[in-house]
Amino acid sequence: MGSDSRCGLAGVACSWPVLSTATFVGYVIGGPIGAVAATLGIFLPSFVFVAILNPVVTQLRRSAWTAAFLDGINVSVVGLMASVTVKLGQAALMDPQAWWRCAGG
Repeated sequence: MGSDSRCGLAGVACSWPVLSTATFVGYVIGGPIGAVAATLGIFLPSFVFVAILNPVVTQLRRSAWTAAFLDGINVSVVGLMASVTVKLGQAALMDPQAWWRCAGG
């Protein structure tokens, strides 16, 4: 895996640059109001989505079948995140200096 691929994986793994970029672009286009609008526009939908679906998921969990299904989805997501973490670690932590930087040194 080349260094370009590792940079691409790191960009995908860390979404904060996208969020910061949205705020910056909003500021450049519309000043402070544009920055606030862009920040709300990128964060607010996920909060609304969770607020709307929370009562639905609570009702779905009352059924044994759907509760097991949702538990399976949770386990799958954790497994996918662990897999990506291991693959990214293997690609990025190739020498002792990288390990030192990762540890905060």
